[in-house]
Amino acid sequence: MIDIIIFIVFLFANLIIGILYRGKKQSFKEYAIGNKNFSTATLTATIVATWASGSMFFSDLEQTYSNGLYLIIAVIIGGSLGLLITGYIIAPRMGAFLNHVSMADAMSSIYGKGVQVIAAVSIILMDIGYIAIQFKVISKILAALFDYHGPEVNIIAASIIIIYSAFGGIKSVTFTDVVQFITFGTLLPVLALVIWHHISDTSQVIHTLTTNPNFSFKHVVRWTPQFMGTLAFMCYCMTPSLPPMLFQRMAMARDINQVKRSIAYATGLLLFIELFIIWIAILLLTDNPNLTTSQVIGYLIEKHTYPGLKGFLGVGIIALAMSSADSALNVSAVIVANDIFPPLGITKQASVRVATLATFIIGFFAVLLTLSIQNILDILLLSANFYMPILTIPILLTIFGFRTSKRSIFIGIGAGFITTALLLLYFKDINSFFPGMLANFIFLLGSHYILGEKGGWIKQVSQAELLDVKQAYPITWKEDLWYKLKNIKPLAYLEKNLPNKEHYYPLLAFYLLTATYVSLYNLPHAIEQQYLSLDRTIQYSILVITTSLLAFSIWPAPLKNKRLLAWLWPLIILYALFFVGGMVMIMSGFQSGQILIFILNLVMTVLLMYWPLALILAMIGLIAAGLVFSWTIGEVILPSQSIPISLQFGYGLLLFSSLLIALFMFKQANKD
Repeated sequence: MIDIIIFIVFLFANLIIGILYRGKKQSFKEYAIGNKNFSTATLTATIVATWASGSMFFSDLEQTYSNGLYLIIAVIIGGSLGLLITGYIIAPRMGAFLNHVSMADAMSSIYGKGVQVIAAVSIILMDIGYIAIQFKVISKILAALFDYHGPEVNIIAASIIIIYSAFGGIKSVTFTDVVQFITFGTLLPVLALVIWHHISDTSQVIHTLTTNPNFSFKHVVRWTPQFMGTLAFMCYCMTPSLPPMLFQRMAMARDINQVKRSIAYATGLLLFIELFIIWIAILLLTDNPNLTTSQVIGYLIEKHTYPGLKGFLGVGIIALAMSSADSALNVSAVIVANDIFPPLGITKQASVRVATLATFIIGFFAVLLTLSIQNILDILLLSANFYMPILTIPILLTIFGFRTSKRSIFIGIGAGFITTALLLLYFKDINSFFPGMLANFIFLLGSHYILGEKGGWIKQVSQAELLDVKQAYPITWKEDLWYKLKNIKPLAYLEKNLPNKEHYYPLLAFYLLTATYVSLYNLPHAIEQQYLSLDRTIQYSILVITTSLLAFSIWPAPLKNKRLLAWLWPLIILYALFFVGGMVMIMSGFQSGQILIFILNLVMTVLLMYWPLALILAMIGLIAAGLVFSWTIGEVILPSQSIPISLQFGYGLLLFSSLLIALFMFKQANKD
């Protein structure tokens, strides 16, 4: 009974919040993208809530349990890089488009109403499938939690999402996304802790990671069909397809800088969420390694939840599904009102009333699709075929500065659609949107150059300089790229990282000496004797470096040359703090004390130089230490089983949090 009450309270809380935050007498543009006064934190939360869908939790948990690193590599590397590519490569080129309410609207400013209508229909068909997936997740979690398989509750939940999306507009969607993000974000640590306490012998977690072949890099990273599939999926995750919901979030921002910050923070939070999902999957695998993929969610609910927590679990997963569904509903309604009715002459201009009605109609069709198709993957692939082969290529080419004629755009879109349709008819099991995208790309570019259309690659300019997005410039993209490559100045960047006072050099020497010898003194005698040559090499090399830095004030003038110091300073930090620190940490078997010292080294480096360079040096030093240790000793040291994994995990979280606090406090102090 308590689980049902939690679920009902959550649904109506979202409805009330959505209606309260709708705003009074909104214009259509405010309904679509707000009034560009959202904070970076709010934008970050709504990007995370939209990107992290309910289907993501289901699939990532099940596939990590069954396939281990085959999924983790693709999701962690591909997913993170894909979002960062969108934020730091695509977003800076979108200044001319961010005053439009949709991507179809932006395309119409260059290629006219025909392309606008085709783009709008394509996006709506894809979004109906995407919304249906989220409704299907809601029905599945309700069936698993409450053992109820009727459509009524699912229809009620879908109706609540549709109502606040229809009447509230983007403000309601955004603020309910924040609530839903907080709901799911607080659930994951609680769920992981509950499963952890159900495992009688926690050392079995390390045993699972070391004995299960799916978590062995040697077994996974090799030329096998399964790993090739992982690489293909990773490339798919990295492909910057620019979903309509993400474009809308970009258009809600004040400027490009806020877009970049929001996406960067969202990437970090999404990575954190993925790591928690992976951790929960590993704990489930340790607890019961004999489940099939389809049994994982059911086992999680039946074995590891109790009254109260079961309701919160349902609320958390449903929150993910709702946050994605309401965003897709709002985007689709805006597109109907702005990009279909006015160009076709059905209405004179876009209006909130038309968007409200469109939300109900689109939601109705999504519910029908949910009830008619049972498999989530089937819905996903079906919806992808309506967008990726048709719009992804023209949109990306336009953003990167390629201009052509309407004729070439229509030829590319037609080729993508026909290829996809034929493959769907004759090869029903193939993922036909990839060949469709390739056909679109080949025919669009081919027709442009064969038919001798005007345009081509143009120079990207800032929004302030851009008077007409249809203008072309004589400089080509190749010349622009070559200009940027020639003007990369790593030396100038490194010089900015140098200390502005000489006393920093002997202070660093004192820290190096202290950190290194504290690490070595904390090594057990048996380990010291086992790796005696490495231990002696570290001692003597650090002694030479620290002595040299302590005597910095009497260095001859040629050695104090800024160009030399610009390279010497990061190299010293790389070797002394991260290579040596990583080597000692590996020798100790990743004991918690050595991990603490390594993280403190990272915090110290962040205080001394720009944090991107500090993180790069830390990663290079740790990887180099692992490779050198494996090459010289001929073995790989895994985390020590004598130290409880919960303590290691706790150290990691605490130290990572302290690093972030130190970083932001230091940067804020400098800014003030």
